[in-house]
Amino acid sequence: MLNQEKIKSMTKAAIYESREGKEDIQINEYSGSDYVRYNMLKTLIGVTFAFIFICGIYLIYTSGDIFLSILNLNLIALGKLLLLFYILIIAAYVIISIAFYQYKYSKAAKRIKKYELDLKKIKKLSHKAANEPLGGKSGVD
Repeated sequence: MLNQEKIKSMTKAAIYESREGKEDIQINEYSGSDYVRYNMLKTLIGVTFAFIFICGIYLIYTSGDIFLSILNLNLIALGKLLLLFYILIIAAYVIISIAFYQYKYSKAAKRIKKYELDLKKIKKLSHKAANEPLGGKSGVD
């Protein structure tokens, strides 16, 4: 006879594995701090490239005006302003990425724990079923 509770648990575990379980298992390979640091570093690199790209596009767009007024510009003050703007952007993105990836890791860890409990339940039910006699419940007729 089929054990309905075991079937429900196995179905639930299979659905989890096929959906968010793949990503959760990859996330769970890291410790919490390593996962956050790794993704913060990716964010930092991405924001740096985006900042450089945007500055380059702006320079190309205003290149005619810049070349005409290059002698009147205070390049040191402009460099300091760009550096300050870059630091502020980086700080904002780092804070946001730390909060986001800590939240994402904690949610994945909770789902993994629940998944592991389901697997233990399935194992327990399988062991219980293996110890039962073939005719179902034991008893004398």
